[in-house]
Amino acid sequence: MKKKRSNYLSYRSKVWQNTSRGGLPKLFFENLDFEKYADFIIDFPILFIQDKQNYFSGNKYTFKDFMSGKINEIKNRLPTERDLSLHLSTIFTENRLKKYIELRSMDTCGWDCLCAGPAFNVGMLYGNIDEVYEIISKWNNDKIINAYFEAPQKGFQTQLMGKDLLYWASTLLDLSRKGLENRDILNKNKKNFRLRLSSIDAAEIDEKLLCLVKDDPRLMPHFHFSLQSLNDLILKRMKRRHNVSQIISLFEKIRTVCPSVTYGADFICGFPTETEEMFFDTVSLVKKLKISHLHVFPYSAKDGTPASRMPQIDLYQRRKRAKLLREKFNGRLKKAGKNWLNDGKNWYRFFRCHILESFNNA
Repeated sequence: MKKKRSNYLSYRSKVWQNTSRGGLPKLFFENLDFEKYADFIIDFPILFIQDKQNYFSGNKYTFKDFMSGKINEIKNRLPTERDLSLHLSTIFTENRLKKYIELRSMDTCGWDCLCAGPAFNVGMLYGNIDEVYEIISKWNNDKIINAYFEAPQKGFQTQLMGKDLLYWASTLLDLSRKGLENRDILNKNKKNFRLRLSSIDAAEIDEKLLCLVKDDPRLMPHFHFSLQSLNDLILKRMKRRHNVSQIISLFEKIRTVCPSVTYGADFICGFPTETEEMFFDTVSLVKKLKISHLHVFPYSAKDGTPASRMPQIDLYQRRKRAKLLREKFNGRLKKAGKNWLNDGKNWYRFFRCHILESFNNA
């Protein structure tokens, strides 16, 4: 289509509709539930299979064949969690189910547009689902599919149930706005927003803030602290205003008033004079304090600073420690189910029981 008019308002949408692994399957209109979607995934053809450093076409196999050990090219081995993730990532339907509903919406647009899309869906799905369902439940499935295929060329002029898409978009936008207002909390100035505290200096936390953590529903239960290290001597040399015992006490106080809290923190690895024992003090306390969101950086010297004149840690060691800290905790949420999933006998139970239960509880 280079240098030619495509006669489509969105040729990109047209391409996605005709992608062999994409589109809007008819199954999605047939009282689809999590169990049916799991069967859909299991019976879906495999795009390709990665076995160590080798890649094989999976066109003649479904994931069910993989689970049954019927793929000769990889010596009939059973799939791993990584194989499942790869398979899921190569299915390009308009909607995908995980522990959340993934919707193909918009891209290649501005920041406001990217933020407006999720807000639009949240307002409908979580704030006003009954009124939205009252409208869309009256739509005819064949007419929905027909409008879906016509929309890339006709845009808002596409007809659905006797009205154009601009009418339906305006109607759903109003319902979404109402849903957001229903679930929102307004401040004293009648504005709506949520607060998440980030890059916090632990020394600034006082009793007033703890009261807000307990009583103000606008404050999200996640706090990201600028800790940098969890060894007292390194903290002192960094000229931080807190020590380890103060951090432990603070985290316990916050958890007392907000049991569902999660913590994030910034860490610098390989600060001048940091020994391996000092580094592992940090590693140990990250685990003890249940810090789940880590921003980790190897130390980088800046000319003219006091730290730049201290004995430096070898750059390789700095990077090695940063990598260790990242990998040790970024993967721990997956670890619990890893051994269970590696047993091929559990795959059907994984889909039909374990995953479905987690979907329903999400």
